[in-house]
Amino acid sequence: MSSLHVYWHLYAQNQIKPHLRGRLICVLEVPWVAGTPVVRDIFDPSGNDFPGQRDLPFPALRRANHHGILYAGVSKEAVYELMLNDAQMVPEDPTYAKYNHQIVSGARNFFLLDPNRAFKAMPQHLVQLL
Repeated sequence: MSSLHVYWHLYAQNQIKPHLRGRLICVLEVPWVAGTPVVRDIFDPSGNDFPGQRDLPFPALRRANHHGILYAGVSKEAVYELMLNDAQMVPEDPTYAKYNHQIVSGARNFFLLDPNRAFKAMPQHLVQLL
């Protein structure tokens, strides 16, 4: 990560709504440059919910052009429910600004006990993405 504007934020399991807690890590990669949609990755450190995924590398942390948000300790059911309610990509949004905002804010509001808690500690450019 050579870029100084890259920021990763971790939401620990104690910040996740109790009924949505589990063993998975949900990662949202938020591109720094407009014109690219948010990328979601799901990691299973235990290998129980997604066998064969335990030893996968974590490529998102090595990308110098993405911010990231990690939700540590979510359930498989919660991830599926979140994805079922994803915003739609529309041709009228060629920069993906509205789509990215809806994906990031949707995940934050869905997973977190207090979706606004971390804003005070974040750099202003990341708050704008959220």
